[in-house]
Amino acid sequence: MDTKKIMLIFGIVLLVLVSCGSVSATNEVLLASVDTERSTASDTYVLLETIDLSANPNVVTRHQNQIRVGGIDVVDIVYCKVEWTYEDDTTNEVEQTNGDGVNDVTYVTKNYTNPDLTKSVKTVKVYLHESAASTGYMKFQEVWGYNSSTQTITANATTPDPALPTSDWQVNITATDNDNATFTAYTQFYINTTISGSEVSQAISNNSNTLIATLAHANFNNGATLTAEVWLGDGETNSTKTNITALADITNPVITPDDLGLNLTLIYADSSSNLTGQINSSDPNLYSINISIDDVSIFNTTGLTSTPYVYNLSENVSSYGSGLHNISVRVCDGHTDISLKDKWDYDISLGSLTFKDSKDNKKWYRINPTNNDLFESISTTKLTDRYTFEYSKSAIGKVLTGDTYTFIVESSEYIDIINRQDSKYNAWMVIPSMERWIDFNLKGF
Repeated sequence: MDTKKIMLIFGIVLLVLVSCGSVSATNEVLLASVDTERSTASDTYVLLETIDLSANPNVVTRHQNQIRVGGIDVVDIVYCKVEWTYEDDTTNEVEQTNGDGVNDVTYVTKNYTNPDLTKSVKTVKVYLHESAASTGYMKFQEVWGYNSSTQTITANATTPDPALPTSDWQVNITATDNDNATFTAYTQFYINTTISGSEVSQAISNNSNTLIATLAHANFNNGATLTAEVWLGDGETNSTKTNITALADITNPVITPDDLGLNLTLIYADSSSNLTGQINSSDPNLYSINISIDDVSIFNTTGLTSTPYVYNLSENVSSYGSGLHNISVRVCDGHTDISLKDKWDYDISLGSLTFKDSKDNKKWYRINPTNNDLFESISTTKLTDRYTFEYSKSAIGKVLTGDTYTFIVESSEYIDIINRQDSKYNAWMVIPSMERWIDFNLKGF
């Protein structure tokens, strides 16, 4: 009799995802301005303004100006590009446009967000070009950033990284103040948006890495969101408060086969041979399950909204060749992870934030406000377990829409919207093929 022996071995693969949140900065001041109106009829970029900051380089957050076209032709568009040159001679640039064929001749205020706040800027260059046989105009150039006399946090780190519910959470920062050799760092901790303990003050030295505060692990549990609200002061002025966040989440999805005998099981197969068993999967944020034999999927489901999930295995194995075969169970929690395993490329332009898969640039997702003109800056920060992002409204944006923020999230891939009001995240989005998640949970909400 010809027999076939099939051995099945369980394995586990966990989903790795990134997230989005918020981080802020210090006081923003006007560093330089030029009021002169300039123009060009060129259809390629022309350098029209150079603002020299080399005598006193500063961290530049954004550039603001006004642009318009000189005609009412519906195809007329004016393009403006701002280029920042840093002290190490590297550069970054951001482009904005104006022109809709109706309101072309009216000046419109545009903001250009500097994507690198870790370096001081020595030169700002502004370029302009027109798309048709017309003329493009620009005026009111303003450079905004951090004055060197303002206390500025230049780096921060938390220990352990990522946060663990079994260890105290420590916050270190490095900060500068050109006017003082020593100054004070202040910290207020929050756990899940609730204030924890009293304000902590710690004297620090200029440009020196310093432990400024510690949150005892006895105060928080697994799954808690930790926030350190940090600001600086020299006795005369204080910086804007900055949030440093971490998630104390070490819960990995759990896979439990009901019969451990499935591991290294011998099966003598014929035309009616079935491999049977039951697999239980659980996690507070359970999202998807995939069962594969020899890397070929035999079952897949996503968008799960409850836990645990029970899978009853019944697979006819008569077609498998004799020898060793592997069965793998892949369970994803769809929201949390301990650390990022790769770095993502991103682009900030035209009022939107776009992330691209560093391994496949054809895959991307974009976070875009419904009205770009209401926002003056966009930034993103890579943390250990996620990318955070911040959209800051302009003064007119705050007047018109208050605390309401409306965004459009789009992607080259399918987006799954998870509605889990019973979870601590309430609702979020998952892009399964990119293994990424996005949420808009804000402090205090």
